Amino acid sequence: MVEKWKECTRCGLHETRRNVVLGRGSMPADILIIGEAPGKVEDLQGQPIVGPSGRLLDYIMETAAEQAEVEVPSCYITNTCACRPTDSLGGPNTQPTDAQIWACFERLMDEAKKIKPIRVILVGKIAQKNCSQAFKGAHHMHHPAFLLRSGGPKSPYFAKTVRDLSVVFKEVASVKEEGSKKEGNEKEGNEKKARRKRRRSASI
Repeated sequence: MVEKWKECTRCGLHETRRNVVLGRGSMPADILIIGEAPGKVEDLQGQPIVGPSGRLLDYIMETAAEQAEVEVPSCYITNTCACRPTDSLGGPNTQPTDAQIWACFERLMDEAKKIKPIRVILVGKIAQKNCSQAFKGAHHMHHPAFLLRSGGPKSPYFAKTVRDLSVVFKEVASVKEEGSKKEGNEKEGNEKKARRKRRRSASI
């Protein structure tokens, strides 16, 4: 997948980018986190939601897991756009246009198919606006950059963000537990069938 997209020229952002910022994390993963677009730090490092925003996201997830009394689920983090939106090389960040997001949509769906997440989290207004139809039932969350601008852990939105995310983490843990029980029951059923088959063979 990396080879397929790292030389992408589907929109004009390839002319000003330093890196194609593809996702990071586990593959497959329990949770797919979709942000907006790379900023300057992400463009330089080639990874999504890093730097102060990434550290705050990690802290939010750790705090949410503590509240939910579960382990932090495995996650894969990506963006609606894989290239930094800007009008010039080294220029200021701009919001991705609808055309730029659409040009990158196949890449996003390609990642999602490989991740096979239990839950999807749309981070920020751009992701929510452009991805809600494709990922029905996705959880919406404030972008860490927004939370940083509004006070970080002291932000009036921080506690609710953590609380809402803890609910998602509980849902993921419940789905995984049910899956483990089903897998265990199927294994037990197969073992019983195998034993009955061996007994029939021995009695012949």
